[in-house]
Amino acid sequence: MERPPQSREFQIFIQEISKLLELSEDEVAGGRFLEACQCLLKANSLDQSNLIVFTKLGHCYLLLENYDLSYSCYCRVIAEGSGKLVEEAWYGLAELYMKQQNYLNAESAFKTVLNLNPNFEMASSVYLKLAIIYKKLGNAHKAITFFKASSHYKDLLPNHLNELLIQLGSCFELVNNKKAASELYVEAVKLNKSARNIVCLAWIFIKSARFEKAQTLLFKATKLVQNESKDYHDIQFILALCHFKNKKNTDCGKILMNLLAIYPNEPYYLACYGILEENQNKFTSALHYLWRASSILPERHDILMSIGIIYEKTGLNNEAVFMYNRIVEMFSWHDQAKNRLRECQSGQQLQLGPLEIINIDITEFPFHRNIEPVSSTRASQEIIVPRPVYQMFNGSNFVSASTEQETPVNLPQKRGTS
Repeated sequence: MERPPQSREFQIFIQEISKLLELSEDEVAGGRFLEACQCLLKANSLDQSNLIVFTKLGHCYLLLENYDLSYSCYCRVIAEGSGKLVEEAWYGLAELYMKQQNYLNAESAFKTVLNLNPNFEMASSVYLKLAIIYKKLGNAHKAITFFKASSHYKDLLPNHLNELLIQLGSCFELVNNKKAASELYVEAVKLNKSARNIVCLAWIFIKSARFEKAQTLLFKATKLVQNESKDYHDIQFILALCHFKNKKNTDCGKILMNLLAIYPNEPYYLACYGILEENQNKFTSALHYLWRASSILPERHDILMSIGIIYEKTGLNNEAVFMYNRIVEMFSWHDQAKNRLRECQSGQQLQLGPLEIINIDITEFPFHRNIEPVSSTRASQEIIVPRPVYQMFNGSNFVSASTEQETPVNLPQKRGTS
């Protein structure tokens, strides 16, 4: 039943919803997302048409990783709302897609926010997220442009500024500008001496062959994380890669084996141990670990390339050709796979050097938080790799990128210092 706008009952009703909204914000600020959600559900029971409640519910469900309910809330607001609420809903939906690693949909949603309102109050964050998306999609130069666009805003929150520094540093690393990357990582450490920032700086020192400096930083980073946590073990993993780059294979192997005893399903540990084995001409073992990594990360072209190269090195040309063909089908831009495919099909046997470590996006540290330690019984289970390898793949594992026309985004101009 509708209430007269000026009635006392209506005023009490509005006040009750306002109190619940305020209480939900306090709960979110305290990290009590479930309690916040309960407040909002109570508000929703009082007024099922209140789109402010639906918007906040969408945010809460997103924080609780209940993506289906979050999506439903945002869609309700987008369908029925207007103005600022719709902008917030599109932003939330974009964040949801980011969480799901659906980067093309996330890009589209973030662009929609800017198209609705170029002066959106969190525009700096939108440009930052778009930059991260372009980096994830392999377009480092475009990512750098959008990171710089984000930096033009004076209202960047400290955590966003920190993310901007390390992500931009990572992009410069991708385009082989180690000096710029190092400078940005140093600025990030000055801003916040977190383990993640220190690990990023250590990583660029590893890539610059400054191994002692890198090890010193990694030791400092271990003091900032909980002992035996995933963060701690990932720091040990980076130390192992430091040893690998420094040609200390024995030290690298010891660390990786210890890590795999705890996290036998961590794909980065598996892949890098496989590459270490390949570097020591232990090809059967290398394939075993690389296939295990690929079974967890089937979309990683660099792991698949490593497998193909080992097949080629060991004279299994049919398997190598199949692998390279599959990579080209999945990643049409992959010139290395195309070149290797041509060489294999022509019958030429070129001398192939040792494998390099797979691409590690250091800004993702700590890696794969959802990977849990497993019991020694499960860890010892073998993955049987078929030969030939054709049945390891099916087309349903891979989704092609959308070919729809790209929506242009007008980048903000650098603002004055006043």
